[in-house]
Amino acid sequence: MNSEQRPMALLKAGREKAVLQGHPWLFSGAIAAIEGSPSAGDLLDVLDSRRKLIGRAFYNPHSQISLRIWGSPEEKASFDEQFRLRLESALVSRRALLSDVSCNSYRLLNSEGDFVSGLIIDNFNGHLVLQPLAYWVEVHLEEIKQALQEKLSGHVEVKSMRLRIEEDVVKHEHITLKSGVIYGTSSDEVEILENNIRYTVDLAGGQKTGFFFDQRENRLMMGETAPGRSLLDLFCYQGGFSLNALKCGATSTLSVDSSQPALDRYVRNLEMNGLKDGRAQILCANIKEFLPTAVNEGRRFDMVVCDPPPFARRKEHINSAAAVYKDINRRAMQLIDNGELFTFTCSPFIDAHLFRQIIFSAAYESGRKVRLIKKLGPGPDHPVNICHMEGEYLSGLLLHTSR
Repeated sequence: MNSEQRPMALLKAGREKAVLQGHPWLFSGAIAAIEGSPSAGDLLDVLDSRRKLIGRAFYNPHSQISLRIWGSPEEKASFDEQFRLRLESALVSRRALLSDVSCNSYRLLNSEGDFVSGLIIDNFNGHLVLQPLAYWVEVHLEEIKQALQEKLSGHVEVKSMRLRIEEDVVKHEHITLKSGVIYGTSSDEVEILENNIRYTVDLAGGQKTGFFFDQRENRLMMGETAPGRSLLDLFCYQGGFSLNALKCGATSTLSVDSSQPALDRYVRNLEMNGLKDGRAQILCANIKEFLPTAVNEGRRFDMVVCDPPPFARRKEHINSAAAVYKDINRRAMQLIDNGELFTFTCSPFIDAHLFRQIIFSAAYESGRKVRLIKKLGPGPDHPVNICHMEGEYLSGLLLHTSR
């Protein structure tokens, strides 16, 4: 379809600035008019209020993010050609991971961070899990599948592809795709290797795509500080931090989570790695109830990891989430007399600056001396588009805590 035939989105005056600066989203309130008769998932020309072409974007009238920028006016290639180029660029940026014999699984495509707004792809040792976040993925799914098969040849043996569709995406994007295998054959459970540690992953029912690759480097770094020390792993999920600590020689680990199925999987991971040797303790408990009891009992650990789920999924949750983050970190600090706290937030509305302010308040109220050792974040397979700082969702701090 040439530019004369393509439908157009005319922006309100002043709303073109974000596009010109490289931000990939335009909300419905920025649009003055839609010209033509586009359907959801169509590619539109984006014009400023003076009708100057400033970009091209995928359109979805049902979504709050009405336009997802796909390209600049200069990019004339077809969707298929552009997607392949961006996939190739993603592979280049992950070249170290592709050759890492201690790891066979990672994030292959990170939505806006790889300039493909609305699509996440995780690679589980050749089993690809696609997580669509935008309707345009449904329109171009066959092209995406073909590109993955061809472009990954020589890098990754593609054994299967699976869709994971979240209810929120169905609600907000009106996606009609269903979760399930769309290419090849795969059981719901697969085995992967990360930091030379084996994991079983539930691709069908695990959280998000089944595993959290964003903590790989932080798990490894924590493990390197673990020899001869005790660890408390809060919100441990499948025990990634605990397994790294045990593998590296921790004297003991206490792993706490409120999900018994997640803890059951952790037990299996312990057995697979030959680490069920008496050093690992496991507790199914509500962290908010466990922490006050542990403090009152005078329990102490050399290291604590606090990696909770997102407490602020919406802007209106910020204040209540901040209070929870402060409380759990204050109590976590009180469990350390002279050691490290690895603490994180993955809440999209708690940015790094706000999180540091929360931790400052927690430190003040804890009665401990707290030093900032290092700022933490995701690994290189989770790049962030510098023009889209909303993609910087995982923020962490390595702190030293003492009396």
